[in-house]
Amino acid sequence: MAFLAPGPFLTHELPGIGGRIRAVPEDFVVVEERARPDGDGDYVHAFIEKRRMSTPELLRRLASKLGVPSRDLGCAGYKDADAVTSQWVSAPARAEASLRALDLDRARVLDVVRAPRPLRPGDLTRNRFVVVVRDVEDVDAAMPRARAILDVLGRRGVPNGFGAQRFGTRGESAYVGRKLIDGDARAVLGAILGAPSDLERDPKASAFRSAYERGDVYRALKWVPDSLRLERALLRLLLAGTSPAEVVAKIAPRERRFFLAAYQALVFNRILARRLKSIDRVVSGDLLFDPATRGVVPASEIPDAQAEVDAGSMHPTGPLFGSRTPLATDEAGAVERATIDAERIDPARLASTTGMDPDGHRRPLRFVPRDVEVRVVPEERALEFRFALAPGCFATALIGEITKVASFPV
Repeated sequence: MAFLAPGPFLTHELPGIGGRIRAVPEDFVVVEERARPDGDGDYVHAFIEKRRMSTPELLRRLASKLGVPSRDLGCAGYKDADAVTSQWVSAPARAEASLRALDLDRARVLDVVRAPRPLRPGDLTRNRFVVVVRDVEDVDAAMPRARAILDVLGRRGVPNGFGAQRFGTRGESAYVGRKLIDGDARAVLGAILGAPSDLERDPKASAFRSAYERGDVYRALKWVPDSLRLERALLRLLLAGTSPAEVVAKIAPRERRFFLAAYQALVFNRILARRLKSIDRVVSGDLLFDPATRGVVPASEIPDAQAEVDAGSMHPTGPLFGSRTPLATDEAGAVERATIDAERIDPARLASTTGMDPDGHRRPLRFVPRDVEVRVVPEERALEFRFALAPGCFATALIGEITKVASFPV
């Protein structure tokens, strides 16, 4: 079952360099940057480097090691699993000694400091990336191709789509979120526990998913990989005779929010695909994002909105929708409403879905990368890219435009 389809490229008329990323985790390095806390307060912030581990997995393992509920842990952002990433997490101050002595496979603590409050998503200044694209067929031609694409993206911006990693290894997360809204418990479990995919590298994963699809819950539980803790917990409940609806109701709030946010992200990507040609153009009814205030302003209230967009000081936005999310008006609003209406969501179910942010929020349709550097690694047939992005922007959106291998999913 294919959950996602590839979206369009902004620079489709320019040839890409090809190649591949993430040949090894060290080919994709991410470091969060933020002001270090002042060292006092009822919480502790830890800067942790992890390798080939998702942020949800890190938080689950930390909760177990520290002996604190997962709901008491916070983070500034969700980082790639198939990478080497350094990110901040927060915990109650009572966990400080355990954090300093933490011994965790594929992760190490780089810094620990007291802080007055827990971390929330977006509590960082920027993310810095080092991305290596390997197996480039023609390294000599790759550099001018990359620079030509970067020139366009520097002027117009990079489509701010959510990357494939936002939707789970098999691309299932948004589908699960939609079925949570629909209240379709069997479809939720089918997507989480079934739907084997070649995108999963572990052969045990395919075996357990195939067993579940055959209705053999016992063997599915026996074969499920240890790393898939949610799947294991759900299978145990099913084997104990718990009804599908009751099993789905027991999905932890953090996991539930992740699935629902993935569906919001997918709908945003679909709106972005329809606005792609105008991500750098103000259209009637637009709501613009101001990076200086992180607020949203109607374009009609700005004396020369297009000049602000041309300068990169403001950006058109699209909605991460909820039951009360403000939508644009006029031409921009027509695109948003048509896309959301095509989802055929029951408004009553949307409003009553537990874990769904009813207010949603607006997200810029584009971003401008900073501090971009490119160098050839000739002995590796590779190009190395270094750049900084604002919180919430996906490096794969930038690299995808350059390689033309993968775009944002729709």
